[in-house]
Amino acid sequence: MKISLFAGRISDQGIIQQTNCDIEEAARIASTNRSKLLVLPGWSMRFKDCHLDFYRDQASKYEIHIIAEVPENSKWSTECVLPKNGKLKKKSSKNPKKKGKKNWKTYLFYPDDRQPIQFYEQQFVSNPCAPQMGRLIAALPTPVNNGNGRQFQLVGRNISVLLCGEFGALQNHEGGPPTVQHNRNWPYDSYHILLNPAHRSINHYHQHFTPKCAFFSANNRVFLHCANCVGGVSRGRTIYHYKNGAQLHSGNNANPIYDNWRLLTVTV
Repeated sequence: MKISLFAGRISDQGIIQQTNCDIEEAARIASTNRSKLLVLPGWSMRFKDCHLDFYRDQASKYEIHIIAEVPENSKWSTECVLPKNGKLKKKSSKNPKKKGKKNWKTYLFYPDDRQPIQFYEQQFVSNPCAPQMGRLIAALPTPVNNGNGRQFQLVGRNISVLLCGEFGALQNHEGGPPTVQHNRNWPYDSYHILLNPAHRSINHYHQHFTPKCAFFSANNRVFLHCANCVGGVSRGRTIYHYKNGAQLHSGNNANPIYDNWRLLTVTV
């Protein structure tokens, strides 16, 4: 089975660069590569273009499953801006009174006539408390269904999803492998593939992130990470493909389709 990973770009001013035309081209290329699944990072497409019907149409047109994050209210005509403090701000021409961070939801879109299904919401950004860890561990093996669960099946594989900074479920130790926060057991037996679509690429945390990739892919599992490139971060840090603790590909192996984004298709 093949899976395609998308890595977009967010400008130094915090503006998302990809349009709906870019995402459609990525879906077309992924389909041409015979991928069963296209994984998009969070904030992949400009807010004004980003809505459920668009992704549903692409999944159907190119006969491919798509994982994408969509704004809770995706009918506003807005630009999506990510300032330095990391908070998402939008200025809406239809409802200027609504400001500040808007909830985005991650969905699985099907290539047939099934309705898209929402994954269980992101539980934490970095360091989880014990209840957050408990909810995440419980959700990873649970089939996704209307906002509950983080797992689905594709070509006989169990695929679970970590959202963005939930890789913080692991704690690094200098000179040793990562351990699971709050003494939890990691549910290796529940998945074959673990996906981690993130919003922004890893920079100074890079040296702490790759040991976690190896951990998630131990026991002959597969770990796939993709993120948008921000600022001066290396393109190599936007995509990772690990299997059984070893790195097989990075963003440096991805095809630079355009300056703003690239795509990597891997066999899992």
